[in-house]
Amino acid sequence: MALHSGGRADEAMKVLKEALERHPNDRDVLSALVSFNRATGDAKAALGYAERLAIITPEDRNLGALIGEIKRQLDKPN
Repeated sequence: MALHSGGRADEAMKVLKEALERHPNDRDVLSALVSFNRATGDAKAALGYAERLAIITPEDRNLGALIGEIKRQLDKPN
């Protein structure tokens, strides 16, 4: 069963957001939120989490590329 089907998506997002409130600079939680939001089609939220992650991991060049990819996704007309 896919995690992002039905109520599981809401439950997973709630758990991740609660974890982020307790640990605002947790790389794993932020990474999970980026991935999960991209998978569920919320590129705007994914970008916000990716940008937060970039602040605490400025040495991650792959993250810069990911942010660029998400921005291009947001700029595409629907």
